[in-house]
Amino acid sequence: MAPASNPANGTGSHTSDAEISDKERFFVQAPVAPLREDGLITFTIGTVVFIVLAIAAYFWRVPLGDAGLGWWFWVAVSGAVIGVLAISYGILRRRRMGQTRTTASDAAAKKLP
Repeated sequence: MAPASNPANGTGSHTSDAEISDKERFFVQAPVAPLREDGLITFTIGTVVFIVLAIAAYFWRVPLGDAGLGWWFWVAVSGAVIGVLAISYGILRRRRMGQTRTTASDAAAKKLP
């Protein structure tokens, strides 16, 4: 077999395939760029769900209270408040980092010659 470069150990030395351990074969860094997603869409969807649940729990507060589940309203309200805080943080972070959200088609168009 032809000697192969072994970048896993950082020396750049040449070793045969038999000398490469299973660990070095298994833990190889994929040549893929990391995602640049900030999670703002996820925060927004979750917050909207919690707001809808809080409104529904408000209108059903009497039956929920009778069943001993009146705390569901407060869980939904606290989830909505935490979601609003997360959205605010995400917007501030996006502005601070100067990121703009690009779609997959925009990214693909940039790669075309």
